[in-house]
Amino acid sequence: MTYTEEVDATHLVLSCIDHRVTDDVRSVMTRIITKKADTAIDDFVASNQWDHIALPGASMGVVQSADPTWSQAFFAQVEAALGLHPKIHTIVVIDHLYCGAYGVFKPGEYDKKQRETQDPLHRAGTAQFAALVANREKTRHLSVERWLLEPCDPVKLNWRVRSLDDENVVYTCVEHTPPAG
Repeated sequence: MTYTEEVDATHLVLSCIDHRVTDDVRSVMTRIITKKADTAIDDFVASNQWDHIALPGASMGVVQSADPTWSQAFFAQVEAALGLHPKIHTIVVIDHLYCGAYGVFKPGEYDKKQRETQDPLHRAGTAQFAALVANREKTRHLSVERWLLEPCDPVKLNWRVRSLDDENVVYTCVEHTPPAG
């Protein structure tokens, strides 16, 4: 395949807008699409198989009730993506720990400093998101994969992604090296 050949998208990704995780979303999507932990797989081919939508809070941005236009905008983008890339069969939702938007939409419940308060809310948010996709006529044919980015200890700039559907599936992301100095 040459660089100019088009690869038809098979996945649609919803992630958070947080600048700390954008590189990691790209890094793990190759693994999520191919279901291989190997970092030597063809990143070019896999990177051309997905469309991307970003909202603050990822799943929470769609399911929150404070502003229903966010959900409407998300599903309008999904419908546009399906029109452009009819081979899309999966929505991959990637939430992340220490998410400021979750704190805004779940004040008092989501404590960015207490990890134990976060995991259950991401599980619930992504499950609610999956149910919303399944209940809409134009999207019920799509499968939903739920993932959670979490920092690899001890360096919080490096993340791994864990499947919320199968706890045994964990992929590491590209390691970031903080600048010297």
